[in-house]
Amino acid sequence: KTMDYFILAAAVADFQVEQYSIDKIKKKDMPAEIKLKPTIDIANFLGEYKTEKQKMVGFALETNDVQENARLKLDKKNMNMIVINSPLEEGSAFGFETNRIDILKRNGEYLSFELKTKKELAVNIIDEMLKL
Repeated sequence: KTMDYFILAAAVADFQVEQYSIDKIKKKDMPAEIKLKPTIDIANFLGEYKTEKQKMVGFALETNDVQENARLKLDKKNMNMIVINSPLEEGSAFGFETNRIDILKRNGEYLSFELKTKKELAVNIIDEMLKL
């Protein structure tokens, strides 16, 4: 309740095992399949309960229908801004010190940034967040 901004850089985990064991599972006892169940969606929870003065920034790694999928996530989770990137772009996403992002804001503003270092992009993201 005391936060002004929420920056949700990555999902903690989308799924967890349905049944877990505190004991080591031996290979001979390994089940044929492991069942998963969804975890609590933290972004969805925060979006549902945040106040009008609180601002939430999320991230979306997208490979297709980029703008549409980002808009859906922005709306569904009641975010004010979403940072979009794609692992399909050379030098972007995981395993690189660089990235290329787009930013979509709730008001429909869409900004594209060239390939930059992740530190430079962090400054751009904060600058845009503070304009919300």
